[in-house]
Amino acid sequence: MRHLKQIFFIGFLLVSLFCFASCVAELVRDSPQFFGYRGDGLFEIYVARLDGQGFRSIVSDSWRQMSHPRISPDGQWLTFTRYNRRCRDGLAIEDGADYSASEIVIARIDGSAVRSLTPPSPVTANANSSWVDGGSALIYCHCSGRHALPELRKIDVRKGRITHVPTPTGWIVADPHELRGKIVFTVIPSENKKGDLADSLW
Repeated sequence: MRHLKQIFFIGFLLVSLFCFASCVAELVRDSPQFFGYRGDGLFEIYVARLDGQGFRSIVSDSWRQMSHPRISPDGQWLTFTRYNRRCRDGLAIEDGADYSASEIVIARIDGSAVRSLTPPSPVTANANSSWVDGGSALIYCHCSGRHALPELRKIDVRKGRITHVPTPTGWIVADPHELRGKIVFTVIPSENKKGDLADSLW
């Protein structure tokens, strides 16, 4: 009788350990960035039709987060923001790595021909791009340093020529979008007009 109790206890313990291990494995799978997962598809951009069909990954990265994807007017190209400053866990994410060393990237809608238009720099930020001029250029948010106010810039996709887009002096600007020659963007007023509030973007 005593042996049966021991066998039952050992069996119960093994089943409990198996269930616990399964739960831990599920947590690791569902929360990769908190448990050290470094697979190729940690960060991805997906495409799908409006009805939810055709859902598939087109761009992936093992350590750099990508955000703000926008499709070109002809539906052939994609632009997005990519982060490059690593946090303590080795990942470059918006929440923790901030916008420093971020870059504007384009790719074909199938994920090929990935190319950076504004190579990352530790002292600058380039983010929130959207298509203008019928898809021949991008408008985006640029910040030249921690104490500089963000500004809007436009880059010619083919030539790489960058021009400044005028906005009211002394405003922190972000998230520009253009339609038929008009742009909209968000702003935060700067109290001293010198850029101290720009620190909040870093």
